[in-house]
Amino acid sequence: MANPAGFHDPSGAGYAFLTDWLLRLDKANPQTAARLSTAFETWRRYDTDRQQMIRDSLDRIASTEGLSRDLSEMIERMRTD
Repeated sequence: MANPAGFHDPSGAGYAFLTDWLLRLDKANPQTAARLSTAFETWRRYDTDRQQMIRDSLDRIASTEGLSRDLSEMIERMRTD
């Protein structure tokens, strides 16, 4: 992310924002949504609270009905790494 401080704000707003956009973008361009989802890839590097918020975002994306294969594969890989 171009603004890591904003993205990793303690409120979790950055994670919620990206999650919302990934779900919207996935319907129009699954490959781009999958690529952008890598912002969550380093979730284990952060403190426990942020890890939980990112994990919640990954779970929310994974549980979305009609998710593309591209985004689904990326999310599942990040959830199990």
